[in-house]
Amino acid sequence: MFRNTPLLVQLLFWYFAAWNLLPLAVKEVVNDEHAWSILPGNVWWLTPEFLCSMWGLGVFTSAFLVEEIASGLRAVSHGQREAALSQGFTPWQELRFILLPQGLANAWQPIVGQYLNLMKLSSLASGIGFAELTYQVRQIESYNAHALEAFAVGTALYLALGVAMGVALTRLGPGRKLQRSARHER
Repeated sequence: MFRNTPLLVQLLFWYFAAWNLLPLAVKEVVNDEHAWSILPGNVWWLTPEFLCSMWGLGVFTSAFLVEEIASGLRAVSHGQREAALSQGFTPWQELRFILLPQGLANAWQPIVGQYLNLMKLSSLASGIGFAELTYQVRQIESYNAHALEAFAVGTALYLALGVAMGVALTRLGPGRKLQRSARHER
């Protein structure tokens, strides 16, 4: 269900329908003044827009991440499982020590792609009024009427953030440790 509906439609659902179904007490807690929810510059981060964006993006992305991880686990050869059982591993030990390390290494690059996609899809949160990068770029553009410059800077910021995230996540991934250990054995 979550993978086959557009993200913007889901965000609109979470914000306009699901938020209104919450009990009044929950909405009052979110809308109350909290000293811990104020960022520097008196910016409130605990807002309905933030919570609905976070929930919608999380549910949407998790549906894809589950498939990526399941594919990585299925890519581990059956011989690895048989070897673990022949060595006396319990099913939990087999999962923890054999399947997950290899499965996550197999799935790491698609997982990185999903996180980069999540970063780009966060721009849709401006559709429900969440003040993220795209929303700020549109505000600047409407204030000074320099659309090309505003969106060029926004594009450059998304590009820089995407490259930095891609490099950092690739370097932190489990596959790098396996590659380094293989190089040292030669």
